[in-house]
Amino acid sequence: MKEALIPLLVPTLIFFMLSAAPFVHAADTSDENLQKIKEPLERIYTVVQTLISIVAVLVITFAGFRFMTSGENIQTRESAKQMLSYAVMGLLIIWIAPYLVNFLTAA
Repeated sequence: MKEALIPLLVPTLIFFMLSAAPFVHAADTSDENLQKIKEPLERIYTVVQTLISIVAVLVITFAGFRFMTSGENIQTRESAKQMLSYAVMGLLIIWIAPYLVNFLTAA
């Protein structure tokens, strides 16, 4: 199960690095230069966010299928619940993180 989470963790870590990058202050902090840095990173973030969201929906669907077909196998049922909770947490992280970064850097 932990090996299956690694492909989900790597994009999440990349997301955190990309979401913080536009807010790093360079030597020249004019709006024009900041915008030049910010625009491509926002496009990359949007693509990564979309891909991770699609993968998370597929994982949620698969976890629901495993849960429904587990029958009396408690181990499979618990594995499906855990998979579902990890996918939902990943979705929350990927969608809430930019707002959190904006909130923390606006101060």
